[in-house]
Amino acid sequence: MIYTPTLALPRRGGGEKRIPASLVGEVGSRSPFLPAEEAPSCFPSPLAGEGQGAGEKRRRSRSRGPKSRSGLVLILLATVFSAAEVSAQAIVRPAAVLKGHEGWVNAVVVSPEYVASGGLDGVVRIHSVKTGAAAFSWTLPKGPDGSPFVIYALSFSPGGRHLAVASSDGKVRIVEPLSGREVVVIDDPSRHPYKAAYFPDGRSLAVGGIDGYIRLYRMEDGKKVGEVKAHADAIQAMAVSANGKTVVTGGPDTLVQVFHRFGDELQHAHRLIGHKDTVTAVAFGPEPGEIVAGDKDGKVKRWNLALGTGGERPFAAQPGKPVGAVAAMKGKVAVSYGLGDIRLYTGSRETRALKGHAQPVGALGFSPDGRVLVSGGRDGNVMVWKVGR
Repeated sequence: MIYTPTLALPRRGGGEKRIPASLVGEVGSRSPFLPAEEAPSCFPSPLAGEGQGAGEKRRRSRSRGPKSRSGLVLILLATVFSAAEVSAQAIVRPAAVLKGHEGWVNAVVVSPEYVASGGLDGVVRIHSVKTGAAAFSWTLPKGPDGSPFVIYALSFSPGGRHLAVASSDGKVRIVEPLSGREVVVIDDPSRHPYKAAYFPDGRSLAVGGIDGYIRLYRMEDGKKVGEVKAHADAIQAMAVSANGKTVVTGGPDTLVQVFHRFGDELQHAHRLIGHKDTVTAVAFGPEPGEIVAGDKDGKVKRWNLALGTGGERPFAAQPGKPVGAVAAMKGKVAVSYGLGDIRLYTGSRETRALKGHAQPVGALGFSPDGRVLVSGGRDGNVMVWKVGR
């Protein structure tokens, strides 16, 4: 649909008449379509300058008649169209759409060179993050009934040498991403390892299961070295901090749980209360010492971990649109809501809307440099977005 700008002008005797904005000409050399930086942010009050001699000022203003009013009309038009221009620029389309999956994409992760994705079809697909070209793919073993095991989560080791693949056969496979060769295979006691995340040293992995436990595994041999009960039910969201000292989780109990790591032990640090529905997504950022958490009711909360529950700050909300995923990197936060609605925030300010998916997006991941965002949705698509520094 083509949008034609119109202007509402008052009629004598009441009511208004709308005319195309293109009929309003220029004043001098100024166009009514001002760049965003030139648009006025506000208008002076009609009472500005009231006081001694104000009546004379109003008489002089009225004596200028239509010319003065035309100038005000053009200023108003400039403001309206500048806002429209900013809004149009804020809508971002994907730089690439990576196809190939059959069914939902549950997990995406980005290394300096590659994008890895996986989902209901049990296939891990590897693409170049720079060109979008397919690099490799492999399929997990099928179950006794011949159906594929579902891929729940993916995590690259630092540098991207290895890829952790958590799946519905209860295993977490550590593989070489460009060959599929298994380096270590972990049998997780939960039987459904919903979440997996490498620690930044690359020597250990955190796994969150359907039984509500976080388990720590040593990558050298896949041995379990520690565990802690985080939620009464399944862990729906999990993230590891950039310094490797903190793990945060979310679950159906509406809680955000925070644990500090000491060696192979995770000690409970905070129970963040504030969400009213299942916590579906968590991430560290956008600032150091902060986390962002989203829930099934469409609310996103920002927490300062140094202050615990008292550190909650308003962030964003799309009531009635469940949060599918949250990712944060270098001051930016990406949140997916409802049916494929992805919003990008700088700090707490929404800066862009990412349009492309037609179904809910359950996976988001930034590249290590923060310039690329990757999303995976129930429409079977993996989309690459250029989001700058």
